[in-house]
Amino acid sequence: MTAPRSTVEDQDAADPAGAGAVPSPGERAPAVTGSRGAAAASLTAAGPSASGLPADLLDKLTRADRLVSAALTAAETVALLLEDAATCAAEAADPAVEAPRRATLSHIFGDLADRINGAIKLAALDGPGLIEIAGLTLNQRVGLTGSSHALPAFTSVDLRAGLPDNDLGLAPTALADRAVAECAVAQVAAARGRVDAVVADLGRLEDQVSGQLDFTAGLLRSLSTGLSGAAGPDPARERANLRALRLQQDLSESAQGLANTAQRSILSLL
Repeated sequence: MTAPRSTVEDQDAADPAGAGAVPSPGERAPAVTGSRGAAAASLTAAGPSASGLPADLLDKLTRADRLVSAALTAAETVALLLEDAATCAAEAADPAVEAPRRATLSHIFGDLADRINGAIKLAALDGPGLIEIAGLTLNQRVGLTGSSHALPAFTSVDLRAGLPDNDLGLAPTALADRAVAECAVAQVAAARGRVDAVVADLGRLEDQVSGQLDFTAGLLRSLSTGLSGAAGPDPARERANLRALRLQQDLSESAQGLANTAQRSILSLL
């Protein structure tokens, strides 16, 4: 019978301080040494900047994505409300509409104006929204002006500009006069064209910002995965795997020895 190989415990005793030693409970695992370990430590300390990206880039892109999404949602709401305002003004401008009905339409128009203003204000996130005050770029809002990672150019607009009384803040009896109603029809029609164009621009911008955000987040995830790989395998896990492989090898050799012994016993009987 073939003598079994020395057990793992025997080999451990021969090298109690070996590189694969399992740390005792409460003891920290040994640090990874060598050039690979030094590179991992350097990348870990550098964080996102190790990839050439500013440390706060992901936060800025996330904020930009929220700003654009809020502005797009609000602009789409304004576009729908302007459709109702156009219908209301057109009916009030009809010569056949009687005064009581025109007065009712005027009140409805005023309510639509308040809702439009409210929708625009909701687009603001810790500062002016992209459809509330004209002349402020998206990169200025998120702090990426002049950066090599700047977002596509977009300058904020004031969706209330060009509407009746500049903000649709008409008196409840504004459309009671047919001439004013006719003027409101033309102004609302022009505003709808501008708002539709802004909605289209914001839709394209949202796709671009979301794409840049997803790319940056994926790059940082890849960097994080690379760092964990650069730190090397877990010594405790590798030690356990080695124990299992050695035990399997010892058992297979013992089984082979038993099989050879049984074969010789049978041959001796013959």
